[in-house]
Formats: sequence, structure tokens, C-alpha cells
Amino acid sequence: MISGLEKGGEAAKVASPPSYLVDGVDIRKMAGYVGYKAAMVKHRMTLEAVIVILGVFVVALFLNTLHLNGKLRSRALLLVPSQINGVTEVVPNSLAPSRIHKAFVHYINLLGNIDPTNVQEHYSMLKDYMSPDLRVKFQIETEPTVKNVLEEGLSEYIKIGEKTVEPDGNGKFRITAPIKVTPHVRGMQLKERSEFIVMKLAIVAPKDKNTWGLEIQDLRRMSVGSYNSSRRLTKGR
Repeated sequence: MISGLEKGGEAAKVASPPSYLVDGVDIRKMAGYVGYKAAMVKHRMTLEAVIVILGVFVVALFLNTLHLNGKLRSRALLLVPSQINGVTEVVPNSLAPSRIHKAFVHYINLLGNIDPTNVQEHYSMLKDYMSPDLRVKFQIETEPTVKNVLEEGLSEYIKIGEKTVEPDGNGKFRITAPIKVTPHVRGMQLKERSEFIVMKLAIVAPKDKNTWGLEIQDLRRMSVGSYNSSRRLTKGR
């Protein structure tokens, strides 16, 4: 027989809650809940990290775009000539007289205003405006001049007188101008002399080295006596 005490104990055992219930909460579900919350936190942290990375990438891309745009603008500016006085359209057999005068003066300044510091550069620039045949001839004829200027410290400066432009109607021009030449030797000024420049120009398409659109096809520099003699011979023909 089972005593009353034993029955009470048995009843107490039957009435006590299961071990997986704590304060009415089924602790068997806690592991799944904790895992779910941990997954949510991890997902949120991953999303925030992705957003931060994307933000940094966008900012870096924007800054790089600004940098490249600045470089592009700088390069574009460097490609623009430093001096632009206007655009001249070259029409066959026709060119504005002012452009012919300006080109002629530019060529003469390169030819006549020289000293040991610029003679090689000036002559090199002048050759860029010449026809191929004249370029070779000019190179040969000016080699002694360049040597003397460099070795003897020679220099000269010119003043250009009234220019005469004679078009032939076929896109070519004969330009004549008197000049006053002031020579110097090692800084000491010598006697001024008079000369004439006779130049034949032809209209060509403007290009990188010849932006004037005028090519030098003949160039003569002579004394007044030689110029007068050539004129008399020309008139006698």
C-alpha cells in the first residue's frame, strides 16, 4: 500500500511544470529566437557596410570625374594658340591686303632682327614659311652668316620703309620694301646702311607651321645700288 505522504509527493511530481518552461516561457525556442536576432543584426550591419562602401565609391568617382574634367579642360586650353587675332578664310587668288602686309613684316623681322641669342631660332622659324626649294637654298646661304653672328657677336636691327605689293592675279605677290639696317659688333654700333628686300609670296592653305597662308617662294636682300641696277635691267627688257 502507498501511504498518504507518498501519494502527496507523487501528486506534487505530477503537478510541477516541465523543465523546459521557465516563468511560462518555452526555453526550447530561445535558441531559434537568438539565432534570428543575430541574423537580423548581421544583415543590418552588412547592409550598412555596403551602403558605406557604395557611398565612398560614388564620392571617389565624382572626385575622379572632376579631376579628369579639369585635366581635359587644361589640355584643351593648351591646344589653343596663345594669340588669336581672328580667322582668315583663304580664297583662291585672293587675300586681304592687310594680311599680306602683316605676313611680310613678320617674315622681315625674322630675317633682319637677329643677334647671337636668336639668330638660329629666327632663321629656323623663317624656313617654315618657305617653299622646299627656297628652304634648301636659304639654309646653304645663311650658314656663314649664322657662324659669324655666333662667333663675332654680330647683331642687326632693321626699320622697314613703305611697302609695295604687286599681285599677279594668280595668287602670287611681289613685295618690295626699303629697310634701314643698324649693325652692331659686340654691343658697339656701326654705320647704318640702306638695303632693299624683295620677296615673292604665294597663297597656300594654312597649316601648322604656316598659319599666315602665304608661302615665301623667293627672297632677295640687296643693296640700293644692286636693287636699282636690277630695276633698270627689268625695264630694259
